[in-house]
Order: sequence, then structure tokens, then C-alpha cells
Amino acid sequence: MSENETVQDVTTNNQAIDAAAAGTTAASTEAPKVIRLAQSAETNRESFLSARKLCLLAVFTALMFVTEYYLSFTIGMNYRISLTFLIRAIAGFTLGPLACLASGFSDILGGYLLYAGNMILGITAVRFGQGATDGLILHKKSSVVRIVSAAFIDTILWNIPCVYFRFKYLGRPFTKVTITPQIVISCGSLAACILIMLLMRKRLLPAIRRLLYDNSVWRTSRS
Repeated sequence: MSENETVQDVTTNNQAIDAAAAGTTAASTEAPKVIRLAQSAETNRESFLSARKLCLLAVFTALMFVTEYYLSFTIGMNYRISLTFLIRAIAGFTLGPLACLASGFSDILGGYLLYAGNMILGITAVRFGQGATDGLILHKKSSVVRIVSAAFIDTILWNIPCVYFRFKYLGRPFTKVTITPQIVISCGSLAACILIMLLMRKRLLPAIRRLLYDNSVWRTSRS
């Protein structure tokens, strides 16, 4: 074998080794991409209305209904103390903006079951807005700023149109004199809700979300 043939064989072998190494690198690069695509597809399937989320919507709707109509307190004829924000906040943290469905449907359910369908549509719209707001602010996040912001918007800002529609339905004037007691009461509810949410934020909220969405928890419990 001549020297030129030997050099050519060595060159061919080096090219073959380089090609094999490039193929191995490409395969190792493509494998994580395939895994990420599979995980993304699974996330997208879970992202909207899966069976699990439909069940959670039903549970949160029932909890809001019970909290709003059986665990709230009425002062006089028009002013209410309610801690329904706690359930809406947990629903928003867990479901995101889909919490608006649980919040709105709970009001519709109460109107049909307790008031023979005599709903105040303005208040129902407010309930949908409260759930959407809590979901947008708190979804997967529970910082102190987000909790305080969601509680203030839900309990104070959204409560003003709610009181307006209630007073309009009852034929009462909506003035500073009539709205001030409700704002004071709402501030008390706001403080209580913020305190409870801050106590829950570090351990209970992540634990709830992990219990509901981490499939490994269910696989471990079944095994």
C-alpha cells in the first residue's frame, strides 16, 4: 500500500468518525426537543377545559354558593359581610381566569335555587368580573402585592357596582351616605381576607395546586 493510499484511508476514517460524532450530537440535541414538545403537547391538552378543570369548576362553584349564601352575614337589610373572596382567590390561583365561571355560575345557581330565578343581572356580571380579576392576578402566583391587590379590587372596587345594583333593585338611593357603611364593612372583610391569604400563601396554596395538578402525587398515592 502506497503512502498516498494510506493518507487517503486515514482521511476517510476521520471523516467517518466526524460524521458519526455529528450524528450522535444531533441525536442528543434532538432528544430533549422531542421531550419538550411532548411535554408542551400535554400542557396544551391540560391548559383549557380538561375533565380535571371541569371537576374543579364544579367544586369551586359549590363552595362559593355555600360561602356566599350560607356563611355570609347581613347587617340591617342591605349590608353584607362575606368571605367569598377566599374561595375566589383559591379558584383564581388554581384555575386562572376560568375562575370567573365558578364565580358567575354560583350566583346564577343561588338566584334559581333561593330566589326563584329573580336574579340581579348586574350583580351576576360583577361576580364574573371578580372571578376573572382574581384569576388574572393570582394564577400560579401568590406574592404579597398580588394578594393585597386582588383583595382590594375584589372586595372594595367590585363591591361598589354590586351595592349599586342591589340598591337599584331594592329602590334605595345610591349616595355617599348609603354606600359608606358598606365600604366600612368591606374594609373589615378585606383585612380578614388578606390576613388569611397571607397565612395560606407559603404552604397551603402551593400544596393545593400540587395536589390538584401534579400527576406524580396521584401516581404515588395509587402505588
